[in-house]
Amino acid sequence: MISLTELLAYPVEEVLQTPPLRQAVITYTRNLFYGGSPVSACDSSVRTYYRRLTLEGLEKQKKLDTMKYQLKPGTFIVHNGQSYNSSTMTDEIAEEYLSKFPTMAKNFVMPKEAPAPAKVETEKEKLTKRAVELGIDGKDLSIKKLKEAIADAEIVMQKQKKEELILKAIELDLEVTEEMSAEEIEALIAEKDKAGE
Repeated sequence: MISLTELLAYPVEEVLQTPPLRQAVITYTRNLFYGGSPVSACDSSVRTYYRRLTLEGLEKQKKLDTMKYQLKPGTFIVHNGQSYNSSTMTDEIAEEYLSKFPTMAKNFVMPKEAPAPAKVETEKEKLTKRAVELGIDGKDLSIKKLKEAIADAEIVMQKQKKEELILKAIELDLEVTEEMSAEEIEALIAEKDKAGE
């Protein structure tokens, strides 16, 4: 097929009268702006497409040529509640999508040197990692039990932190009550430290 630059060198009237040029305008428009979906082929539409290709086509073609991941023409995906086709896809969206759904790589045209998408951590993996940080052996727990164990451990940690802050406040002769939050006590201590400088 003729290059976009060559195509746009022809006047629109000649493009309308020459079937291969006319078809090239339709093909470029479908692939660059409509994700490969069919478009109208009447004279009025082809004039509009030619004008749009003149204004935005070369820039859009350059962007698509530099992308690592391109959806195959006519293919669309739905990711995070948003629909994408080859004209709206970006490398960032493609990498995120493929990291979650690696078997869907068949819908993309990818160069051989494109790196494999990074693995996305599952909820269970994230919770297990947090459990380890808190000293909980949660590898055999369900997600629900992991969440409960983490919540309990975090409550204990918050209580310990508050008790430590209360002791520090008492050492600094600050008046604190049990009803005060750890953040309020911490702010009082910081204020006292700042005043003591």
